[in-house]
Amino acid sequence: MKQLTKIFAIIIVAFLFFNNTNYAQDGNIIYVQTWDFEMPDGGSWAEFDSLSALINENVVSKNDKILSQRIVRHFWGSNSRQLIFIREYANIEDLVGNDDTGTKLFEAAWKTKEERKTFNDAYGKYFRGEHSDEIYSEIPGTSK
Repeated sequence: MKQLTKIFAIIIVAFLFFNNTNYAQDGNIIYVQTWDFEMPDGGSWAEFDSLSALINENVVSKNDKILSQRIVRHFWGSNSRQLIFIREYANIEDLVGNDDTGTKLFEAAWKTKEERKTFNDAYGKYFRGEHSDEIYSEIPGTSK
């Protein structure tokens, strides 16, 4: 039985490994950042939501490379500090080339270094600095 389980596992891993490029070509790319959220002294959900809305309005919504974005808060379970940013791109090139576009839009919204620093300090105080980045490819035919 153990031998059969090993063989089955090897077949599944080989299937996923050799078919991974097909998924990336046929489906969209999903970029997920998981941050450790921390409510700072003097901070509030209202302020955080307002700052998130400003980024969405001035950078994300104007970025034609980002097809969709969601920011989700931890609702139930063991780690209430998680805050997850989910962005969808048409292909890996749009994700990789997104840094320049996002920077230009950010600089257009906050024109001076002082304005950008003020915004970054206000928004950045909600994050502990630790985060993870994952890139997924959508499996075609599985979205609703």
